Amino acid sequence: MDTAVSQRTNQGLRGAVGVAAALILFFALVAAIWRFKSHYDGIAKDRAEVAYIKGVLRGNRTGLTAAEEGRLAHHIHKESRAYSLDPIFILALIQTESRYNNWSRSGKGAIGLMQILPDTGREVAETLRLPWKGKETLLNPYTNVKLGIHYYSALRGKFYNDTRDTLSAYNAGPSRVARGGASKTYAQRVLNNYKELKEGRDVPSSAESNSYGG
Repeated sequence: MDTAVSQRTNQGLRGAVGVAAALILFFALVAAIWRFKSHYDGIAKDRAEVAYIKGVLRGNRTGLTAAEEGRLAHHIHKESRAYSLDPIFILALIQTESRYNNWSRSGKGAIGLMQILPDTGREVAETLRLPWKGKETLLNPYTNVKLGIHYYSALRGKFYNDTRDTLSAYNAGPSRVARGGASKTYAQRVLNNYKELKEGRDVPSSAESNSYGG
């Protein structure tokens, strides 16, 4: 009698272990499929964003070749994501600053796509340990974007992720944000351009777009 009970108990345990193993295998398979799908969806989204940025650049007078615009689209996307920023937001910032013209120079001496002042560019280049060859460095579109995104991200940290204040500081300088007026108008222009670019992609509102910077 005891032997029969023991056998039934062992069989029950083996059955339970088998069911548990099957469940573990099932959930592991589901998790693997989910990770694969997420990875694939992420790649597809990245490609779509790069393609969109490339299209915007090619629709404007950048002063660059088609090959350079293609490389720049990838560069904007990569650098933006490295700082957890929305690439379309950075595109809006570039639009507002230079109208995508790589050779743009302002009356105040700001240069390039993201309109960086030479003194600021030199400081950021030193921080990133990038070669600095004077003002001409800022006419390299890839260097200009790298410096501009880093500078914007640093300002965002100083202004506690407040997008409007950060944009005002990028435009007028960190010490002049509280003075209002033109810099606030500038911030709204960037946000308006961002909204239009987002709508141009037909991308629904999300946590990313609501936070402007990513």
